[in-house]
Amino acid sequence: MDQAHADRRWFLKFKMIALCAASAPCLQASFHNDNHGPPVKCNPSPSAPLPSKNCEYCCNFTAGASTGVYNKPLGGPWRGKGPYNVARFGTNPWGDGQLFGDCRNVDAQDFWAKHVALKAPQNAYVDGIFTDDPAGYGQEHPVIQYMVQLSPAEIAALQSGTQRAWQ
Repeated sequence: MDQAHADRRWFLKFKMIALCAASAPCLQASFHNDNHGPPVKCNPSPSAPLPSKNCEYCCNFTAGASTGVYNKPLGGPWRGKGPYNVARFGTNPWGDGQLFGDCRNVDAQDFWAKHVALKAPQNAYVDGIFTDDPAGYGQEHPVIQYMVQLSPAEIAALQSGTQRAWQ
């Protein structure tokens, strides 16, 4: 999850630069109402106090004129068992975030198959893997479509690529 892979289109990106530019910077966003109290209005300003920042999405990995990667801040450290009780990936104050893979990219499909689907179950702390969106793109996070604005053909290709990666 870095700029090089973002540039190689491993992750879903904002379709328009304007949507990325209008989103909260990931260094400022935090979607903390999931775990820490009632919802508050998003304040993406860099000078806003942390409790007022409740931004549902941010634009990550921007480079020049390229459109940034859509990122959903999650809110708080991972509370799993074992040695992984640490902050999740992200560049916001909560140290977390959720990026969405773009399995239309064969390179991303291959990485998922080789390094997640095949290797993860070999780890002593992993007893299985699953997808929380079995019907594919957009099932759990419908706001993504507004941000990345895929055409029906692009959605079909993404869903097909996701199935190929799992297979």
